[in-house]
Amino acid sequence: MKAYIYLAMLPLAVSCIGANKMQEEFVETSPEECLVIDGKTIFTFEPDKCQESYSPERNEFRIGDDSMSNYYAFKAESALGATGSTVMGDLSWTTDVDVRYKLGMEYKIVKSKGELRWLWCRRTRTGLVVRVIE
Repeated sequence: MKAYIYLAMLPLAVSCIGANKMQEEFVETSPEECLVIDGKTIFTFEPDKCQESYSPERNEFRIGDDSMSNYYAFKAESALGATGSTVMGDLSWTTDVDVRYKLGMEYKIVKSKGELRWLWCRRTRTGLVVRVIE
């Protein structure tokens, strides 16, 4: 019976290890402003081709190309806190064919550097970097 329990728990343990490795890789290798989902970089901010905006009143961040045809946006339920704190928020981003959403997810602030915040959602294996423009 114990063997069945261990076997049943094995996929859960492996997925946790994979999620932790993805988070570590995201924190260590992600450039400034970017969106990463399941270890794949979806969007990277390029200063000469992109724009960014931040609304402190709405706790909303938008990062996109100059035409805003490719972007990601994050709306937090509250102001971003210190490293280690969590915030609930809604994420949207463009693909080649549509706009995708991850709504009502919990993100942990896993790194801070100046105005930049690295946020990670363990449940959806999604990381994003935003700039809190002062």
